[in-house]
Amino acid sequence: MPQAGYFGIADSYYLSMLRKFVLFTLVIIPFICRAQETVEQVDKLATGFTANYHVLKTDHNTKQGLYQVLYKRKTVVASGMYINGNKVATWHYYDPTGKLVQHYNYDLNRLTYEAPKDTSNYKINYAFDKVTTTRDTLTRPVKIGGVFYGYMPYLNAFKITHNFYLDPDQYVATMQLLISPNGRLAECKLIINGKLTSEVVESFLITDDILTEEEKRYVPATFNGQNISSIILIACKILPNWRVSIY
Repeated sequence: MPQAGYFGIADSYYLSMLRKFVLFTLVIIPFICRAQETVEQVDKLATGFTANYHVLKTDHNTKQGLYQVLYKRKTVVASGMYINGNKVATWHYYDPTGKLVQHYNYDLNRLTYEAPKDTSNYKINYAFDKVTTTRDTLTRPVKIGGVFYGYMPYLNAFKITHNFYLDPDQYVATMQLLISPNGRLAECKLIINGKLTSEVVESFLITDDILTEEEKRYVPATFNGQNISSIILIACKILPNWRVSIY
């Protein structure tokens, strides 16, 4: 009987604590939810690219929750989560057809998956400051976000404005990117050549303040496991509106 009485007192104690916990959650949880209330935002990032996401109701500069970028309003090309304005966990990046090209874990700052080398119409070449042999292991630099989505801010920054150009079809463009050993964009230049003569007609430089620090981040090239500098050369199309495209 004393043993039964002991458990009866314990049950009463825990029941009281449970009631207090339930009351606490009924009061505190709604408060927390209200503190994190969000509103939906839709932004046009570039031609054909639209971002759908939420921001804190109390601070429209702070992204919160699911963030997605759509191409032509139907194909997801970037998807991941924000918490208090910071990218968290694994983000997923896709090509124009919706095929997965990358997983990038922002908690670990690590590329966890990359699809086999793109076999589409992208024309990308790489140059390194090392002479390699068959015994060496060389890895190329990788743009976080993939070729399609990752370079979108760069393309959006270039607008060819010189009025002596008469016909875009008479010119070709190459985007030249210098990547440092620590995986940061050091220089981004667009070089315009005549199609017939290959003569350099003009070059345009993206100034350092146009891109965000995140947009300048890369997985650096490596030589036998050591980070090295590299150059990425991307053939671009000149569009009728004198913007440039790589797809």
